[in-house]
Amino acid sequence: MPECVQTCRRQVQATIPGKLVALGHVSSREELASIYASCDVFVHPNPAEPFGIAPLEAMSSGLPLIAPDCGGVTSYAKDCNAFVVPPTAQDFARTILRACDRDAENALKVQAAIAAANALAWPKVTEMFFSLYDQLYELRSSRLPIASAQPEFVSLPAAHSRAGIIRSASNLAQASFVAVARAHRALRPTCHNQLHTELRSTQTR
Repeated sequence: MPECVQTCRRQVQATIPGKLVALGHVSSREELASIYASCDVFVHPNPAEPFGIAPLEAMSSGLPLIAPDCGGVTSYAKDCNAFVVPPTAQDFARTILRACDRDAENALKVQAAIAAANALAWPKVTEMFFSLYDQLYELRSSRLPIASAQPEFVSLPAAHSRAGIIRSASNLAQASFVAVARAHRALRPTCHNQLHTELRSTQTR
């Protein structure tokens, strides 16, 4: 277990003993669903989360979500469906108390959260990816004009000089990688033979 996690546990135990339960990874879907159903709120404090499946699962389970106002979680967590606040201890503490209120505003957030999570259900996400692949194929085969691409995922080509620099840097990186790989293959038998010789020398002593 990382030292930072152990330190956090010791601090929590010293401050509020018996109030923290670390579940670790929960592999059972039924158990995970039961845990979500037993909670009052879901707090996700990581401001550097690239996307965040757990917050989306919590929203789908009808839990009020408290999340930072930065990071990938903001791609689906908004003020209308979650409690999105600056990632500070004070802001999170105040918002946790607010989210625990079962008032009409919170109920609307939960309903909007369920709708947002359903829009990102796996079948719909898969359909979006297949649609994107179809567009890429049609663009590549010139069956679809680039201007009609939706969403606008096509970047403009680089200027001639910039493209040359990028191409040269890419070629240099590839050549360096090949050189390192060949050197590794060339050195590996030598290292193996040297180790084998040293082991035999040690055994005969």
